Amino acid sequence: IANLHKRLAATMIYVTHDQVEAMTLADRIVVLNKGQIEQVGSPLELYNRPANQFVAEFIGSPKMNILQVQASGNQLCLGSGEQLFDNWSGPATIGAVGIRPEHLVPVTKAKALFSGPVRHIEHLGEYCLAYVQLAADQDLTVKLSEEQAENQDKILHLAPLSDKLYMFDQTGMALSA
Repeated sequence: IANLHKRLAATMIYVTHDQVEAMTLADRIVVLNKGQIEQVGSPLELYNRPANQFVAEFIGSPKMNILQVQASGNQLCLGSGEQLFDNWSGPATIGAVGIRPEHLVPVTKAKALFSGPVRHIEHLGEYCLAYVQLAADQDLTVKLSEEQAENQDKILHLAPLSDKLYMFDQTGMALSA
């Protein structure tokens, strides 16, 4: 289909429920949810700047981790009350934080933003997916190299790559940092 599109140099409309197929074939994607347009943009625009939580979770494989949070004074806490950030100066309307599995890296306990036991590791050849349980009974999916997975203890300490946290308000709309 990609070769046909290129050869014809014509506008094509292709409908698919497979987001990997859409990301591979499209110049522009229209993300629909129950018949409503959520966002229109290039594949990389949707991946890097999702307009809302629906698009953030739909685009990317595996899907983005979404953690429910609440701001209280100068602290940002997970739903269980576990402190995520102190000296929080971000928006008070925050309702969730998103982080893609490929944007989490193993770090020392002192540098970790998230820590938890590894519940399961899926070995997929080129990489693996580790499922880490947080104290808030929320799980994080982490994309690791096979070497990183082999060297993991039972507790995994993680930090996001710089500027790779996504914030959403209580309605699921993206917030700017």
